[in-house]
Amino acid sequence: MVEMVIITCLMLFYLPGVKSLNIQKTFQEDALVISWKSQLDKTQIDKEYVRYSSSVGLLKSWAVSRNSEIQIQDAINHDSVRLQIMQRYTNFSLAYFSFDIKTNKRFFREGETGTVSWTMTRYSENERYSIFHKNETIFKVSKQNASSFYPDKYVYQETPSDPRRVGFQIINVSLPDSGVYTGGSLRPLAEDWAYVIVYGNPLKPKIIGQTKVDVGNYVTLKCLSVSTSLPNNYKRYPSITYKWFKNGNFIIRSGNILRLKVEEELYKDKITCQAKEVVSSTLSDSVQIEKPNCSEKIKSKFIAGNAEFSWSSVGDSEQSIFVTRNDDPGNWSDANQPYTVKDALNFSSIEVDVKILDSMKKEIFLCRGLFSGPNKPDILKSQEGRNATITWTIPFFPSAGSYYIFRNTNTLEKTILTITRNGNTSGQSEKYQYKRIPNKSSSQILLEVKNISLQDGDLYRGGTSLSDAQNTRGVLLVVAGKPSTPIIESNLETPRYGNTLTLTCRSYSTSQPAYYRHQLTWSYTWYRNDSIVYRGHTYAFTVSRDVVYDEIMCQAKEVILSKNSSTYKIGYLEKSRPAEPKIVGISQTNAKYLRITWSSPFDGGYPQYFLIYQQTITVWDVVANISQSNATIQSADVPSGPKGVYGVAIMSCNMLGCTMPVKLDRESNAFLNDNGNSAGIAIGSSLAVIVLAIMVLLGLLHMKYGNVLDTL
Repeated sequence: MVEMVIITCLMLFYLPGVKSLNIQKTFQEDALVISWKSQLDKTQIDKEYVRYSSSVGLLKSWAVSRNSEIQIQDAINHDSVRLQIMQRYTNFSLAYFSFDIKTNKRFFREGETGTVSWTMTRYSENERYSIFHKNETIFKVSKQNASSFYPDKYVYQETPSDPRRVGFQIINVSLPDSGVYTGGSLRPLAEDWAYVIVYGNPLKPKIIGQTKVDVGNYVTLKCLSVSTSLPNNYKRYPSITYKWFKNGNFIIRSGNILRLKVEEELYKDKITCQAKEVVSSTLSDSVQIEKPNCSEKIKSKFIAGNAEFSWSSVGDSEQSIFVTRNDDPGNWSDANQPYTVKDALNFSSIEVDVKILDSMKKEIFLCRGLFSGPNKPDILKSQEGRNATITWTIPFFPSAGSYYIFRNTNTLEKTILTITRNGNTSGQSEKYQYKRIPNKSSSQILLEVKNISLQDGDLYRGGTSLSDAQNTRGVLLVVAGKPSTPIIESNLETPRYGNTLTLTCRSYSTSQPAYYRHQLTWSYTWYRNDSIVYRGHTYAFTVSRDVVYDEIMCQAKEVILSKNSSTYKIGYLEKSRPAEPKIVGISQTNAKYLRITWSSPFDGGYPQYFLIYQQTITVWDVVANISQSNATIQSADVPSGPKGVYGVAIMSCNMLGCTMPVKLDRESNAFLNDNGNSAGIAIGSSLAVIVLAIMVLLGLLHMKYGNVLDTL
């Protein structure tokens, strides 16, 4: 049941001088500095609160201002900044101010003539006005004339119809012309400003890649450039794009990677690239594809998750390699053989070009080795306790001798079965069974692994000898194990009401072989009170009174589901102020009353109550205070004021303090936003009304709460 007390009153006196603030804006060391001064005596102001936002959202939440000043370091990355100031006075009244500050930016390209302009914040016919670029004076402006310190660079543009209008041209814009331009009587106090952003030509691109490639293979080239635009702290430059050209003709390719299959005609072509941000770069130096001098075969094989490349050494030679992974070229580097590429299954293709130089640095040969689909092992996935049938094909079964099946264990090949032409097998028959009788036309090998365990996860392949088997792809048997029992980790040791609590479900894989684990996909399921509430690795929610006693568990899945984690409970909560109420609706019940309905997300760990305000002409009066009911949704009837549904505000309080007032706004639920640039709205009433409200609150809440506004 909702308890409600309605307080009505007349305004006994007004707090003078709350209609506006004197605000000053300067640019200091690339930061927008905003300061303000109240028309009131400082002794009348108890505290000031400030926050600011832009079109991207809230940049700084409400915080106490100690010196009536803020610095916004990245103001040039926003088109405008909205500054909101709330003052609390010693007589318990509140006033709110809002200012929209546009960031005056000018964008120019190198080499063009750009115009910078603004309107003076303060104009005086008798006061000399200067214009500065960074720390240097570039103009002196008076009523009679304007003198340029650098007439070949800066030209002033007079506006006789409006002496407050300032404008000048920057001739042949260059990168050093970027940065802030300010205007005023003195540089440290200059309130007028514009920020110049200069789009530069990207650096001349460089093409990297291994350009000696045989016909039938692929050449991979990468175009690299960097931005020269200034200033560096501007973060909204467009991404650099690239174009490729063959003999001066545009190639229909996007991105900075060009991959072409080499044909004979390609050896005749010259390839260039160009970068563009806003302005295009010059063309890169051209590269030409050449035929390599290849007299050697580069071999590759799969060992314990890695790709190993080997070749024949040539006496006292210098060896270097160029590795291309997934079409991304690297650089030439020294290497000895065998050369190993770690975690080879992460890449769809690996190309290793090997260059051998003699003692005179003359190239002996340059050849390429590949690790891609044809020489990767086939993958077979199974689960513990099942039987797995491994199969591969061979050209023919040996007419003489035996066929051996090997298992790769810790980089060592181990013979597990020997198969003869007459069908006899020897080896670990209790674990492995050959399922096909060989004959002259036999080309398929079928091996059954019985009752597989995690230890059976390995590479299997066959041949007439070990070296013969190592030249085949083989089959990688992946045995999926049950993930470890998850552990829930919290980002907060002691949550408090209103915090965002982020829980992470931690589990590790038991599947084998271990090097294949990162190829398996994980999923996570979260349960609250035995009901599924979320699927994902982390589960985040706002701590409220509704979740304090909930039991939370998670479950992980790789291929097999894990057990449920232990139960997580929030437990002890640190006490706090309540959350801002959320207005659900305000409706006109009749000609005299409005019904306001709101939700209360959490109470901060203490019983809470709600102060309801109503706007008259320029002030907001307390008209009711409501004790919290057991319901999540609260409601109250209040007298209808002159502003109707947009003239009602509500504040949540407990013994630790109060929230900011919120109201139903025409644009948003922003705190009493009057949509003005410097208009103040006083909230509260006379001292007599505040005293009356506090007396009623003390009576309702049995003397449990202190002064509400004192703890705001």
